[in-house]
Amino acid sequence: MTQSPPQLADHCNRCGHDQPGGLDYCAHCGRPMYARPTGWHPRTWWRWTRWFLLHKVLHVDDTPHRIALGLAVGIFVAFTPTVGFQMALTVLLAWIVRANKVVGVPLAWITNPVTIPPIFYFNYRVGALIVGSAGRTMSDFAIREGPWWETVKAWWQVLVDVFWQCWLGSLIVATILGTATYFLSCWLVTVYRARHRRQFPGSRFDAQGRPVAGQAPNPQQAEGSPPAARS
Repeated sequence: MTQSPPQLADHCNRCGHDQPGGLDYCAHCGRPMYARPTGWHPRTWWRWTRWFLLHKVLHVDDTPHRIALGLAVGIFVAFTPTVGFQMALTVLLAWIVRANKVVGVPLAWITNPVTIPPIFYFNYRVGALIVGSAGRTMSDFAIREGPWWETVKAWWQVLVDVFWQCWLGSLIVATILGTATYFLSCWLVTVYRARHRRQFPGSRFDAQGRPVAGQAPNPQQAEGSPPAARS
């Protein structure tokens, strides 16, 4: 008779609840249980995306407003022609508007060597509709290979020739996308946390989706314990 291997138990570091291994969430407080993915490959993009959304957006210790504002700042900066400085600029703007500084930083990689030509050519065309065209093509916005500083210099030399068209179009597109990101993500985080609060008895979110200070009590430890004395 073949015996099945023993199932390892998972211990929640937030509430101290022990449960069978392999579950995605703590059965008591609802904390995501699976670890951060290792390595990077195009086939693992969904695991990384899921891990980021759960750990760095939906379950981050911050309010829906500050999370949504941080995401909006990240999207806004990603669609501006500030290549080479986008991550630092995202942190600075998030600090100025008192948004979450963590959630917006990875969004700077939306504009990468593959996506920069179509994104900023589109922004350039939007600006050219208003102030006139400078006769540029999509290939002019491609990132040249070479050291980081030489690449940034080459990018900014192209940007000087189409300064008004590219900046005006980028600000228009970035403002529209950033505003939409704020309202959509604020609604999604609030709805997710309200559902999370109903589903898990030890959820640390209140009715408005704000994190509650302190750890959720562990039902395994609470059984048989005497009631706390009132002051």
